[in-house]
Amino acid sequence: MANFQYNPPFPAVVTGDKSTFTRTYAHRNWVDGQDVVQAGETPDEAGMNARLNALEVDLDAVKADLVQSYKLIADLRQALAVALSQVQGELNRKTDKAKEGKDAKDGKETKETKDSKDGKETKEAKDGKETKETKEHKDGKETKETKEVKDGLNAIEKRLDNLQPATPIELMAPDASDAGGEAGRAFIRSHERPPVGDRILRDSPPASPAP
Repeated sequence: MANFQYNPPFPAVVTGDKSTFTRTYAHRNWVDGQDVVQAGETPDEAGMNARLNALEVDLDAVKADLVQSYKLIADLRQALAVALSQVQGELNRKTDKAKEGKDAKDGKETKETKDSKDGKETKEAKDGKETKETKEHKDGKETKETKEVKDGLNAIEKRLDNLQPATPIELMAPDASDAGGEAGRAFIRSHERPPVGDRILRDSPPASPAP
């Protein structure tokens, strides 16, 4: 950014800011009883007219300086008003830019803060919901599994209570009169085997003799 410059320039020194007055009248004191007041000029006296005319010239010179002074004051006031207006505009422009930057920063921070807060609340709500659901699911699962195990144990205990003592198995020899068997025989002969698979063996073709 370029340095600020007054337009028009606001110089510290301007033309005509010096006084041009130079006193021309020099009064010579009169002496009572010796000096005669007269209008005209004599070799020894300038006369009242010359003296008063010199005073007029000096007063006119003072007036000219006063007029120039007031003009310089007026010019200075006008130039100062223009310069201060430019300074005011420059300061307002910088203030507006700073304010815009601050507003933009605050808006960004507000948005980020809000997003962060919303994200945090969403995360907390989600975590809370998951925790609650997980707890309920876990509790429900444990309750269901515990109930099933307890019911199974109760059923086993009930079945065990209903069981009767086992009766010893007695090996008794079959009666020798049944099927003409022999006493003490624990297997059957081939002709005593039931006809299981006879049809399949009968319908199957005979195996070819080995060469």
